[in-house]
Amino acid sequence: LSVGLVKVLLLSSIVMIEHQSVIDSFLKNSQWDSLKISLIAMSYLIFVYLNFSGYMDIILSISNLFGFKLPENFHKPFLAHSFLNFWDRWHISLSSWIKDFLFTPLLKTLVYCKSGYWWILLFGILTYFITFLILGIWHGTTLPFIYCGIMLGVGASINKIAQVIWGIATLIRTVSKYTLISQGVSAIFSGLTFAHVSLAIAGFWLTWEQMIDQWNNASITNLVDV
Repeated sequence: LSVGLVKVLLLSSIVMIEHQSVIDSFLKNSQWDSLKISLIAMSYLIFVYLNFSGYMDIILSISNLFGFKLPENFHKPFLAHSFLNFWDRWHISLSSWIKDFLFTPLLKTLVYCKSGYWWILLFGILTYFITFLILGIWHGTTLPFIYCGIMLGVGASINKIAQVIWGIATLIRTVSKYTLISQGVSAIFSGLTFAHVSLAIAGFWLTWEQMIDQWNNASITNLVDV
């Protein structure tokens, strides 16, 4: 209970205050670049985690006091080694519901229409994209949320392609015997996942006009200059 209260009342508040102050400063001065946008996006994801998981910690603690055992809803998501693994750890109740009532039925319907290894692979990638696109639109039907859904769908699709074609899971198992290499590979994948999800949910804290404006300002040249 105390951990949840610290997350919600202290840590998430501090992160959000800093996040908002930096945004206000940048919007006022129009001094945006790729690196700054990325850092701001990551800070917002951290805020969401602290706030959401904090409330869940409080709920779980109170339910335990009354003799009810509720499942964990977050399981160290920032240690995820891939995009899909992140969603196995983040908002687990929602992820499970989407898997059972949207992803699986849609995939089964498509596979029923056309069978074969490559068709199943194609349908799997397509189903991941559609599922996460709907997840973004579920939060809102404005352009920023559609952008969020597309970005999440692209992340899930690329992750699935990588699993099948390049065998990321096999690569991790192969190098697992070498501790330092394994930790390095996992850290790289975790960082890429964290960065992608952070940028994908930018629509939660930027308007569409701000997103277009900052996209035009945050060029690769600006990133190199920083």
